[in-house]
Amino acid sequence: MSEPLPEAPKSTATLRELLERAQSGLAVFVCKDLSLLRIGGSDRARWLHAQCTQDVKGIVPGAATNACVLDAHGRNLGPVVVGAGNETLDVVLPTTEAEALLAHWRRFIIAEDVRVDPVEADVRLLTGLGAVPSELFSDWPTLDRPKAASVTIAGRPVTAINDPACSTPVWIVILPKDGDVATAFDACVARRGGERMHASVFDALRVRMGRPRWGVDVDASFLPKECGDEATTTSYTKGCYTGQEVVAKLHFLGQPRRMLRRVTWKGAPIASGALLRDDSGRSVGKITSTAPAPEPGRWIGLAVAEGPRRMDAALTASASDIDDESVDVAFAAPTVLKP
Repeated sequence: MSEPLPEAPKSTATLRELLERAQSGLAVFVCKDLSLLRIGGSDRARWLHAQCTQDVKGIVPGAATNACVLDAHGRNLGPVVVGAGNETLDVVLPTTEAEALLAHWRRFIIAEDVRVDPVEADVRLLTGLGAVPSELFSDWPTLDRPKAASVTIAGRPVTAINDPACSTPVWIVILPKDGDVATAFDACVARRGGERMHASVFDALRVRMGRPRWGVDVDASFLPKECGDEATTTSYTKGCYTGQEVVAKLHFLGQPRRMLRRVTWKGAPIASGALLRDDSGRSVGKITSTAPAPEPGRWIGLAVAEGPRRMDAALTASASDIDDESVDVAFAAPTVLKP
């Protein structure tokens, strides 16, 4: 399965078919934009608790959670997925932010027994109802529904972490940079009836799930509440952490001026970047990502739009499709995922 790389779907009908297979079967994607930082030391959980928006002080081996990391001014340094092992915390984050976040975190290690190191790895994403790690890895732990674990492939340690913010099961599999391990992993997936798919299929799938992509839908200027996934990334009862004041102020005293929202429409596709306008022609946001919806002839997207104080949640807007025809767009109810 390692070669050749799968081709991008050439039509919307093909993409829809692949999306259904990715959600109901088992699909694997090579991910080029995620990196890994590994936190060790006896104070690792307590230290990370003070460096991110989520409550991780009591995280136990086998658990996983989402969080954001902020600087002292509330600037978002990136979303992370944290998987707890027996002796380390594995932090998966956008590759574009890995170097800066590593330098930022190392400045905050004062007297704690903590070390943070980058780990070279090949990252794979597993999706679908069939993506059950215990059926792929013979030494998967017998814990009750573990969300993170270290297993062995071709004699090398491999980490698998569940992304809790995805409505379809998504596992982040971190392989060491070793061709034999990658080949053995691909063989495991093939024996389970899985298939390798182009990264564009996963990009459409995460749009269906309402999962923002860093650098595409949100960036460093977005606070967690504006990203639309604060239910899984942010605790408002955990106590102090770097950047907390800005996050708490917005949550308890104000309303976001903008939010990432899910949108739907019928008809032709709309290009990312298209402006959304209300009935008076006033711009109320823009579409950032699009994907075909499960229903034929319908589309779903993510959009950065005005916050709830300035715009009714049920408001419809319009945007131009690829042929410059006006299309009615409805703001969908957000997908609320419990942490």
